[in-house]
Parts: sequence; C-alpha cells; structure tokens
Amino acid sequence: MKSKRKVITALICMLLLMAFTPIQSMAASKASIKLSSKTLTVTVGKKGTLTAKVTGKSKSVTWTSSNKKIATVSKGVVTAKAAGTVTITAKANGKTAKCTVTVKQPNYRALYKKFLAKSTVKGGKDTYKPGLFYILNIDRKGVPELIVAKQGSLPTVTLYVYTVINGKVTYIGTCTSKSGSFYPTVQYSKKYKGIYSGGWINGIGGAWGALYTMDSSGKKLSSKYYAREEHNPKDVYYTGTSSSKCKKVSKSTCSSFSKKYFSNLTSYRLLENTAENRGKI
Repeated sequence: MKSKRKVITALICMLLLMAFTPIQSMAASKASIKLSSKTLTVTVGKKGTLTAKVTGKSKSVTWTSSNKKIATVSKGVVTAKAAGTVTITAKANGKTAKCTVTVKQPNYRALYKKFLAKSTVKGGKDTYKPGLFYILNIDRKGVPELIVAKQGSLPTVTLYVYTVINGKVTYIGTCTSKSGSFYPTVQYSKKYKGIYSGGWINGIGGAWGALYTMDSSGKKLSSKYYAREEHNPKDVYYTGTSSSKCKKVSKSTCSSFSKKYFSNLTSYRLLENTAENRGKI
C-alpha cells in the first residue's frame, strides 16, 4: 500500500511539473518592452522623458546612453548635454528597446537678445551696462559667442565674453586693452581662433599684446599667446602664455612671436546695443 502511495505521489508531482513548465515558458516568451517614442529631440540644457511599457516577470528597467557627453538618462529622464545624436536603450527581462535622441543647440539668438535688453548685466565680478556688442564664433564650434563692451570704457576697453551653457547665457572671460586705437572693433585671428588685445605700459614705456582663445570645453576664455616689451631703464622682451607666465627673450624672438600670432587680424565693428541692432542678431 505504501509503495502504491509513493508511486501515486510521484505521478502527481510529475503531472504538476509538466503542467507548470509550459506556463513558465509561455510567460517568458511573452516578455517585452516598448518605449513611448522611438525618436526624441531635446535642446541642450533641457530634459525629455521616455516611458517604458514592460511585460514579463520583472518590471525593473535598466536605462543606458550610448554617449553620456551628449545625453544622460536616469529612470527614463533624458538630460541633454551637448549637440549630437545618441541612442537611449531600455532593458527588462532580457528584452531591449531603443530610442534615437537628437540634441540640438538652444536658440542662442533669442537668449542673447534677452540678455542685451537688460539695463545691467554681470561679467565676472563686474556689473555694467552693455553698450556695444558683437556675435562671433571664436572657436568655430558650438554656438557663437557674445562679445559685449560696457559704455564709457575708453581709453581702457574691456570686452566681456559669453556663451550658452546648459541653455543659459554664461560669462566665460574678459579681454582688456589699454588702448582705444582700434575701438570700437573686435580684433580676431581666424588662424589661431582668438581675440587680440594689447596696449601701452605706463611709467617704464613699452607695449604688450595677447591673443585670447577658448579651452577645449568651450567654457573658458583665457590668454594663450602673450608678448611684452619694456624700455626703461633698459630694453627687455618677454613671450609666453600670459603676463604672469612668460620669460625673457631676445628682441628678434619677441618680434617673430608677435608677427606670428598677432598679424593678419580681422576687424569686426561692434554694434550699438539698440533694439534695432538686437533685432539683427
């Protein structure tokens, strides 16, 4: 009798196992994931949202971006970092779904118009009234930069430079010239992608020049090529990257340096900051 009961119990277990296995296989075969959109367009600095419809044992979704420099993703929220195209992948229960995200540059024209229309703006530690401006793509990539001069700046000319970062007009550096000889223009080197500034040296006599370029991130403008000559009590010449990072050189070396980096400059005339000129942006 006990033997028969064991046989019957074993048969029942086998039948249950056989009945359960197809259900599991069927559930596994029905696992799927579908995104709310196969394409998405987001502006730099903004966010977009993707939702995932999941069927299967687990509802947990793993999100990944093919290029985090262009866009990142967390729980379906896509944050645009830089212009370009990126693939966002969602995975659940061994299934994947993808969305192609196009990240576009913000409307820098509208942002610059609004910025210039303010009565006062900030540039570094300075607060000033924007008097003149020009838009120039200094590093030849990304959005063009906004160059602003404050009113009543002669004979010292200070140019404040801005770009658009994360959808906002952001200050990135200043160029100051102690000379009004080329005012009101911006002196630009197309070859070295930099803004030229220079001027005289009071007291000891002499002059200096510098070319300001943007770093690889496009978030900072600083002096890259610098030359200076002093004439009292004796002639001394310097070259380097800035006034604090330069060394003494011969007159001929200084001359060659200046000729190489500070020649063939293109002049762009600054515009009066009026509603009419802002409309031309």
